[in-house]
Amino acid sequence: MADIETVFAGLGARLETIDGLRVREELPGTIQPPAAVLSLEELTYDTAMARGSDDLEVHVHVFTSLSSERAGQRALWAYLAGSGPKSVKAAVEADPTLGGAAMFAEVASVGDVGIAKIGDVSYYAARFVVNVAVAG
Repeated sequence: MADIETVFAGLGARLETIDGLRVREELPGTIQPPAAVLSLEELTYDTAMARGSDDLEVHVHVFTSLSSERAGQRALWAYLAGSGPKSVKAAVEADPTLGGAAMFAEVASVGDVGIAKIGDVSYYAARFVVNVAVAG
């Protein structure tokens, strides 16, 4: 199986192609929006025969500022778009191998759109589900 750290680095590199988005590959105590935080939700072994591949479900949590309702919501919507310069989906799927770290990666869905807290601070937020297949 590919090293989880290598997968996170590849995914982080794809997200860093979005201008201005700060990417954290570990769960932080604080953030500076706009920010994306990666977390491993699930790892499934042996999804192809004879250790052919393993599947990771990685969550990309995107946070924008709550200080201006209109600007914060619109900033979040740009990350939710299926295409465009701020699109998380477009950034990840522009190189589905994540720089060679994966067999493929795809943004499957987005949910939990609303307001979330990190520490004592609230942000507009969304959770992207990224499915990643790696060699077993």
